[in-house]
Amino acid sequence: MYDKKLTHAVTAHPKIDPETKEMIFFGYELQNEPWCKYSEVDANGRLRSTTPIALRFPIMMHDFAITERYACILDAPLRFMPDVMIKENTLPFVFDK
Repeated sequence: MYDKKLTHAVTAHPKIDPETKEMIFFGYELQNEPWCKYSEVDANGRLRSTTPIALRFPIMMHDFAITERYACILDAPLRFMPDVMIKENTLPFVFDK
């Protein structure tokens, strides 16, 4: 995909810039840093850029938003914690109070 230049997962909710027709998306990683990457694909389907996003720890990020000038990446407190999953037999995502 994208001449094998795309190296991260892709959100189920990419956004299309209404003016440039670029596709904007993120992908989050649960095992290795950087925990999130942001990418843009041009109107012709070429991967234009990928930017690592610094997060404190791996999180579950369902969606994001774009404005005319910004992409809003949410650093939500829903942390990926596999040790809790093992110890408590629950889902690996925990709300970090």
